[in-house]
Amino acid sequence: MKNIAVVSCYFIRNYGSVLQSYATEKYIENLGFNCQTVSVEELKPLLWQKKKEYFRSNFTDISLIMSKLPIIRLRVLEKLNFRGVGDQKKKREEYFESFCSRFNLTMENPSDFKQLSLLSSRFDAVLLGGDQLWRPDNIFPDYYTLNWVNPDVKRISLATSFGVSKLDKRSGKAASEFLPLFSAISVREQCGCEIVRRLSGKNALKACDPVFLLSQEEWENLADESACPKEKYAFCYFLGNAKEKIKSISALCKRLGLKAVMLPNLDRYMPKCKDVDVINASPEQFLGLIKNADYIFTDSFHATAFSVIFGKEFLTFNRNGKKKHSTDSRLVSFLESADKMSCLARSSDTDEIYNQLKAIKVSDGLSNLNSEIEKTKNYLKENLMSEESVNV
Repeated sequence: MKNIAVVSCYFIRNYGSVLQSYATEKYIENLGFNCQTVSVEELKPLLWQKKKEYFRSNFTDISLIMSKLPIIRLRVLEKLNFRGVGDQKKKREEYFESFCSRFNLTMENPSDFKQLSLLSSRFDAVLLGGDQLWRPDNIFPDYYTLNWVNPDVKRISLATSFGVSKLDKRSGKAASEFLPLFSAISVREQCGCEIVRRLSGKNALKACDPVFLLSQEEWENLADESACPKEKYAFCYFLGNAKEKIKSISALCKRLGLKAVMLPNLDRYMPKCKDVDVINASPEQFLGLIKNADYIFTDSFHATAFSVIFGKEFLTFNRNGKKKHSTDSRLVSFLESADKMSCLARSSDTDEIYNQLKAIKVSDGLSNLNSEIEKTKNYLKENLMSEESVNV
């Protein structure tokens, strides 16, 4: 039996990060491989330090610095426990710690790249799985590049992304050096395929997000409905600045006779909005809240993905528009693939949202993704089983 190591962002306290990491490991185990996710508990201080170095070296990039101000502000509010923000964050951390017990983590806890390299030599292949792992600030720490993997060990990427439509000069140079070392590459956006081809000369498969490797039934079995309201509700989950959107959605819910329920992003402080219930939730409860909602309003890729998996009616909003560091390209690419562009919100105005919502025809978005899902599954099976890379 082959031994497969998974490198993922399972340790990031974000619903999409942990759920796609879970799906990656679970699916590889379902294929019959011995699979372990590389533990980074001892490595985290080094990775965070390198991230700080990246931001310090880009202090003149105003748009990048501005994009991090909400997180800085929130950290201050957490320290002060302003309106219970610190307590809420602590509880969320406990939820995620509990969920991480589901992972089959390596017993070894490498603390530097030399130890990582030694660990990698124990495996037949190292698979990189996760969203935005090749974003410029993730390339810089040199962990998700897999440059530390033993040269004799196969390197495979699963539906990662660059997060942006164009890399800066330094990130592009780094990518042109680590991409050729991969035996097989798959990314989740068409523009990502083009970046890979331009920088490495390699062809990349446009793959589905790992959450689609598991069936709807498997996700339903994992979903916890204990946080769901007893009455009908609309579920709101926003990662960007959504103050005005929440107000509009609150007014819309009144018109529709629904309770408005918001799960806040704990990387951005969101003032409480009248008539909106703010709740906390575990990753399992996050799934339950989407599964049982009448409508979902979000700017999150994975809230959108699970809305499609559970066959829900939803509207997805742009998060960053056309800003330099926008990560909206992956959302648009996904909605196009699922034939769900009608679910891309055109406005934050209550009347416009209402009219668009009523015009949406419920359809099985998964059926439109079946071909991409099967290609991704075949790509994984053949590249994990074969000694050579396989073009799918």
